[in-house]
Amino acid sequence: MLKLFCIAHESTLEQVVEQLQRIACVQFFDVKEHFRFLKPVDTRKKEILALEEKISGLLSDLKPEAGADFLERLIGPKAVPVEIVERIANLEEIEEEVNRVEGEYLAYCERLSAIHRKLREMEEEMGRVEREAIDIEALPDGSELKKKYEKLLREKEVNAKHLREVEAELTLFKKRSYPHLLALKEGLENLKIRAEALEKFGRSRSVILFAGWVPEKHRERVRSVIEEAAGGLAILEFYRPAKDDSPPILLENPRIIKPYEVLTTTYGLPEYNGIDPTPILAITFTAMFGMMFADVGYGLVLSILSLLLYLLTTHRERVVKDINLIVFYAGTASVFFGLLTGEFFGGLLKIKPLLASYMQNLQLLLAISFLLGFTHISMSLISRIVSMKDVLYSLSLLLILWGSGLYLILPGLKILSLSILIAGLALLAKDKGLEAIEELIALTANVISYARVGALAVIHVTMARLLVKVVESIQNGVIGIVIAPLIFALGAAFILASSTFIVFIHSLRLHWLEFFRRFYSGRGEMFKPFAYKREYTYLL
Repeated sequence: MLKLFCIAHESTLEQVVEQLQRIACVQFFDVKEHFRFLKPVDTRKKEILALEEKISGLLSDLKPEAGADFLERLIGPKAVPVEIVERIANLEEIEEEVNRVEGEYLAYCERLSAIHRKLREMEEEMGRVEREAIDIEALPDGSELKKKYEKLLREKEVNAKHLREVEAELTLFKKRSYPHLLALKEGLENLKIRAEALEKFGRSRSVILFAGWVPEKHRERVRSVIEEAAGGLAILEFYRPAKDDSPPILLENPRIIKPYEVLTTTYGLPEYNGIDPTPILAITFTAMFGMMFADVGYGLVLSILSLLLYLLTTHRERVVKDINLIVFYAGTASVFFGLLTGEFFGGLLKIKPLLASYMQNLQLLLAISFLLGFTHISMSLISRIVSMKDVLYSLSLLLILWGSGLYLILPGLKILSLSILIAGLALLAKDKGLEAIEELIALTANVISYARVGALAVIHVTMARLLVKVVESIQNGVIGIVIAPLIFALGAAFILASSTFIVFIHSLRLHWLEFFRRFYSGRGEMFKPFAYKREYTYLL
């Protein structure tokens, strides 16, 4: 990140701000904190908020009555109304358009109110005639009361027809105006975003000063945009962050692992110049999920379902799309480990394991789980050392971990492993004193926690095989042919849903509580560029 300071002539303010909002490369901070002599810039925020409240009220009145179905609530709307605009409208233009829509809506309401009033008056008059005549049907044809009643009846039918016509017109008006109002509201929100940005600007006589954070790769782009928009009436400089600065964080990962950033950022963002654990998390999270949910059949179903949901979800629901893509990768890993262990819907289809079955190698499975814990925690400690955080403490735990691991895995290297272990214990005692005992207990608990990988793998296989046993035990015949597939489908759906949720949560827990906690603070601030909000409009 680079620190940008810019001075521009006040006549160029609107053009400069509009272009910076268009390219979305700058996050402003309050320049008045650096230069106390600066005065605030007029933002018209109060007027924007008042109009926003007015639009919100209109939207609630014009909103279509039909509610969204379950799938739409789950993955987002099937279609988003889009309005093409050449530029962001100013406050006066939006206000004028909102007033026009409101005027038309109120006119429809007045017409409906007048028709309803007429209908009430006619019903009251008809009621009086009925009371006077006692029995309207018994009156002779041509009598004054009967003529009056029939005339009122005809007028009522005409007004009722008129009412239906106006209501139909109002329905069409709502369908036409609601998306347009959403676009106007979005334009107003963009003006509010601009006003909030301008609150961080400062002015002095005829010049405007502003400052912000810019990703280094966008340096020249920002420079050229400001110079072109200001017509040469701007001076800008870029600086490296000072030691006491806390620049915002912009995670930049390859496209294939980009979705995993949602798991990292939910915990917190790395500090500036810290380590981004997303690439490691992408590999280890997927591998752990696959190990705990090793089954070709369930993995295929999970991958297909998550891919379908990913394709159906609109781009507005970015987090939902990312989660679905992560689950797709996880399902693929389940297929891979299912092939290694020979599992296909719990033995419904017999396949030969490429490596070995879990159930026949429980001790090996447990050993692999602990080895995974050793490796994962070692990566965490090495990351802490690379970050230059408590190097002595991290090194001592690493030596204890490796010394213990060597002692258990390679008994022939007793002297070497004990030497490493003793060196680690000595460093830990020197650094932490009596707290070293607590640290040793915590480290042991961390490693043991990875036993859940093997445990959940065995639980899943056991549940899947029990379901197959139940289905196979059902007697043959017409009833069995109908009931067996139904029981299997319901049981498989339950296992898929429950196992996916449990395995996902436990894999995430191992990363957040065991892996992140030793090197990752998660106290970084996300880079939030000054940008247009685009949901209902497309800017040419």
